[in-house]
Amino acid sequence: MRTHLARIEETRTLAGRAAQAVLDPDARMLDAGLYSTVGPPLLAPALEAFSAIAADVELVLYDVWGPKAYDLLLSGAFDCAIVARQAQLPARVEAVQLTTEQMVIGASARLSLTGRTSMQLRELSGQVYLDRLRCEFREPISGLMKHEGITPVTRPRSESDAWILHAVAMGEGVTIGPRSILDTPGVIAIDIEDAVFERPIDLITVTGRALSPVARRFVDCIAGFDWTRYSAA
Repeated sequence: MRTHLARIEETRTLAGRAAQAVLDPDARMLDAGLYSTVGPPLLAPALEAFSAIAADVELVLYDVWGPKAYDLLLSGAFDCAIVARQAQLPARVEAVQLTTEQMVIGASARLSLTGRTSMQLRELSGQVYLDRLRCEFREPISGLMKHEGITPVTRPRSESDAWILHAVAMGEGVTIGPRSILDTPGVIAIDIEDAVFERPIDLITVTGRALSPVARRFVDCIAGFDWTRYSAA
């Protein structure tokens, strides 16, 4: 109950700050949502480009995932958010697709898979599979494995990508995830040969809602960035 109330209060605070930023043209703070599964290697170059033209802006990125990202945006907590689209956009939310990103297999550089650039899903049968609970394709991937008779040894499951990636790097199993979060020391990314799981990365705003000057600068910079140079797909 306390956690729920704390979240309500945080949303109110963020919404108040966002409203103040719209009313104050000299505001230099920007709150934005960022999907927790969008890895730094994919996003960092665009954020560096924004910092180069807005060094005076204090940008605060809040970790969001799933429907909560859209709920917080619509509530006024954020001016905008960068998300991995999971389904149809909610009403009143508009999106600019920035790039796309494919899911790949993550394995330890210590394992015998080192040197492989691609493999088939069926090769995961019998492998220890570290299940990412925060995965947009978790159900489709599980469904395909079941349909094809692919039987990895699933243990453990976790919402924490940091924990999963550490376990992968230590050689405790393999996982499937977006390339940008698998770009971490000790982990190698291996393309999936027999299936394609691709997600759009969107910049979302609320249709018809006025943006503060600093939010408009951010949206224009991120939407106009040359994402083809840094695509993690």
